[in-house]
Amino acid sequence: MKRELTVQVRNVAPTWHGTMPQGAAKADARAADTDPTGCGDPWWIFESNQTIRTTRCFDQEMIVGLVVIVDGVEEPVGEATFTAEHVLTLNTTSLKWSEQVTITPAQLLGEAKTSPITLTLLTFNLPQTTTTGTGQLAGAFTLSGSSPEKGTIEYSSRVNKMQDLSDATHYVYVGEAAGFTTPITLGYNGPTFRCDDAFWNKKLTKRYKVPGCVLPQQAATDTTPLFPSQQYWLPGIRQNIQTVQKAGVHVGEPFSGVPLHRTTQAQKDKNRAAVCGGLHPPQPGDSCDEYPFASTQEGGTHFNPPNRAIAWVPIAEQRKQGGILKAFYGQSRILPGDPFYVNVLA
Repeated sequence: MKRELTVQVRNVAPTWHGTMPQGAAKADARAADTDPTGCGDPWWIFESNQTIRTTRCFDQEMIVGLVVIVDGVEEPVGEATFTAEHVLTLNTTSLKWSEQVTITPAQLLGEAKTSPITLTLLTFNLPQTTTTGTGQLAGAFTLSGSSPEKGTIEYSSRVNKMQDLSDATHYVYVGEAAGFTTPITLGYNGPTFRCDDAFWNKKLTKRYKVPGCVLPQQAATDTTPLFPSQQYWLPGIRQNIQTVQKAGVHVGEPFSGVPLHRTTQAQKDKNRAAVCGGLHPPQPGDSCDEYPFASTQEGGTHFNPPNRAIAWVPIAEQRKQGGILKAFYGQSRILPGDPFYVNVLA
């Protein structure tokens, strides 16, 4: 009789909602009536855009099965089920941030109660991002059926001038079960995050926003889902946005699930020319206002009416709007491809 002790491991589907490739035309921008951070906070709509763009909670359930193989026949003799709970908190004004990780008390069955399972958490990122573990997860830990294991992962990244870097942490748990010969390896990926130093003036001589990091797939709202954008106080522009947001697919309206996405400067110029180029103002001092904004992928002729419109507004309003959008993009670190909403109480 040949008897072999081994383990089998598997991940249960995680509870977070995926990642977005940088520059994607459509992002994982869930409708704003659900918690975009995944943290189960019923008051999330009162949180700032900086919090929404930097916070992600997700859980990963894992199972380690203990197996005895006798003459080629497998017989399960024990099992350990546990969950890794992550709270990732980036910083819009720093290239350093942290992540809280909790390994929940394990459900131990059969020989998993008497054969301690020891694991070590390893994290892997691109070379520009370094990590350091602290607390109980800084080294090896043993699964407990009664108490959690807690630790912190400290991150530090680096980017060059006008560079942005997207990355996602790969978490790997390696270890063994006492008396069993097969090593344990469990792994999964975290959400995509991005660090950038992209906010400089046109001549690239002055930075107007220090480098920082965000979760690009999580949509910000100008100003929040509850409070109106400063654009609300620009009467002509407000009316033009409201006209479009009340019709069709309600593009860019909070809670619509149809966000706007910022585009490049080159595409912005094309969008502007496509809808306002060659038009002459009905009176001096007027300017062509378009919604969706020229600075978005939905601008220009991407949509047909009623999902787009133009209006003639005082040029002073347009200049103020440009400053509002520039500040909003910078504060929330919205780069080309990133989703956002605009709240004018449509």
